[in-house]
Amino acid sequence: MAQIANFSVDPRLASILGESYSSSERALRELVDNAWDAEARVVQITLPAILTETPIIIADDGSGMKEQELRQEYLNIASPRYTRKGEKTPNLLRTVKGRRGIGKFAGLILAEQMEVDTKACGTRTRLVISKSALLNAEKDIEQVPLPLEAKACKTKEHGTTITLKTLNQNLNFPKAEKLKEILAYDYGRETDFEIFINGERVLRHDIQGATFTREYTLPNGTKATATYTISEKPVPNRPDLLLAANVESHHLLVEFKRPSIAVGRDAEAQAKKYADTLTGELGIDLDILILGGEVDSKLHHEYTGKRTRFLAYRSVIANARTQLDWLLNQLKQRP
Repeated sequence: MAQIANFSVDPRLASILGESYSSSERALRELVDNAWDAEARVVQITLPAILTETPIIIADDGSGMKEQELRQEYLNIASPRYTRKGEKTPNLLRTVKGRRGIGKFAGLILAEQMEVDTKACGTRTRLVISKSALLNAEKDIEQVPLPLEAKACKTKEHGTTITLKTLNQNLNFPKAEKLKEILAYDYGRETDFEIFINGERVLRHDIQGATFTREYTLPNGTKATATYTISEKPVPNRPDLLLAANVESHHLLVEFKRPSIAVGRDAEAQAKKYADTLTGELGIDLDILILGGEVDSKLHHEYTGKRTRFLAYRSVIANARTQLDWLLNQLKQRP
């Protein structure tokens, strides 16, 4: 049934809307961040060909929104999710990305009209937001009527689709390769969050630089293909991984955190996700070693799995120095 909805304005709106996105690709990333916060596992982005009137579509299989959530939370401008529901998502315990509560305006920066089609708990709600209606309103933004329609859908259906129509001609048209690179920095290594742009998966090596691919034969006979990229600029906020094996075919997955990061249960959970993926795809069994600046003082080692270890860089360096000193002393001794 067709109804009317309205924005609810937070006092911080004026200062936040004064900020702008540096590119159309970064505006789209804001919408992907919303899908991450909604615990989506798959995001499909469709970018149209240049000089066409085809819309941009961002579809996810996240939790979706009930009509009441859409009215009271989504349309509450500058009310970020983490202030309402905490810094972690409820089921997958992801760190919430949305920090400003204006993700919906990222779509309006790109297009004249944004349609939000969301499904949750047996209800499909469709909202239409017109940028010109908001800009040309002679009254406060919270008084501008927004067409909203709610109807029944299958209870198991969930997710949100954002459709951006009549794209802003004053902005550079979003490029698939540039968007891939931006999203790869944040999400390329996530094992439970897949992003597709025009049907192609965003992967970790979708960053600018020289890309190399090599094929390896593992001790158990399984073939593995490794693809890596050497970039001129560092990759922010992402760990480095090393998969090693000894002559007895025992495998070790080492995750190197930044020296400023204390490792603990969150790091262990992420490393186990990597291990699960490698075990399933390559058929190998793994031990896990996680290195960081410090080991979280709250960590109780008696509850740590036998196949997972935590070490601080300083202890590794100290142990290496001790072993090196011993070896040098042995070499100095006469036979």
